[in-house]
Amino acid sequence: MAYKLISAMELKQSLDTGGGLSVVDALVPEHYEEMHIPGAKQVCVYEYDFMDQMEKLFSDKSTPLVLYGSSPRTHTAFSAAEKLERAGYKDISVLAGGLEGWREAGYKLEGSKSGHPDLWLGRFLPPEGEFAALPQESGISWTGRNHNGKHFGSVQLTEGLCRFSGGKLNGSFTVDMTSIKDQSLDGNELQPVLETHLKSDDFWFTSLFPQARFKLENAVPLKEQSLSIPTYEIRGMLELRGVKRPFSFPASFNLLDDGRLAVEAHFDLDRTLWGAIYGSTRFFEHLGYHMVFDMVSLDLRLVMEPKQ
Repeated sequence: MAYKLISAMELKQSLDTGGGLSVVDALVPEHYEEMHIPGAKQVCVYEYDFMDQMEKLFSDKSTPLVLYGSSPRTHTAFSAAEKLERAGYKDISVLAGGLEGWREAGYKLEGSKSGHPDLWLGRFLPPEGEFAALPQESGISWTGRNHNGKHFGSVQLTEGLCRFSGGKLNGSFTVDMTSIKDQSLDGNELQPVLETHLKSDDFWFTSLFPQARFKLENAVPLKEQSLSIPTYEIRGMLELRGVKRPFSFPASFNLLDDGRLAVEAHFDLDRTLWGAIYGSTRFFEHLGYHMVFDMVSLDLRLVMEPKQ
């Protein structure tokens, strides 16, 4: 590694004294428009023609360059520096701490959101207000397994509402358990047989308990924050098959371009804790091919719109 690290203080002093450094923001243009170091050029390292753009701006490969990303957690600037080194650039530095370090040092940023504190928490903060779930654009997929393989399918969200206020989250969601479908046997004569079994008292007992409900009580930010992994632990009370138990799971929140909110979650649920004990070797012996693993994997996507 030939490139160097430069502190925010060193960069600021050099810029103030006309030290001849060229500063490059290696992030996407949208982020650059929101916040950047004054005077920085924007060249996104994620673009396939990153090197072509750099060579147009800096044809002299001895030009002193300082690259930065958004924070000390990102590889953005380091990736850019490595590309430039391989292309023969001789004087490359990376700003330690990126934009986050620059701001924490008390130095000015430019852009439409340069003073927005929430962007420096490394996590998404849901906007204040109420959001209503859109069942037709949302989906819940399930996978059940045994030693011979697996079955997978879906179940339908009926309704849901979230409220964000003062950093707290609460709400409620209802699922139609009678809508459970098996998709692994589409077109097979055994498909209705399995679906009937899933609705029976062996599993979800939908004739007596046609709905499942989740009362959302809070969302706790997870320690490690990144928008491509779960950012919150959702906590609440799950009522399933007539049994109420505390339940929590990790989830990601993202704001869509049209102002709607998307929630993604992928987790396992121990069905036996809600009385669905069929095929569990913790409750039965000598099951043969009737053995079913206790855990059911769930993939959840909720799309919600602001409630007017």
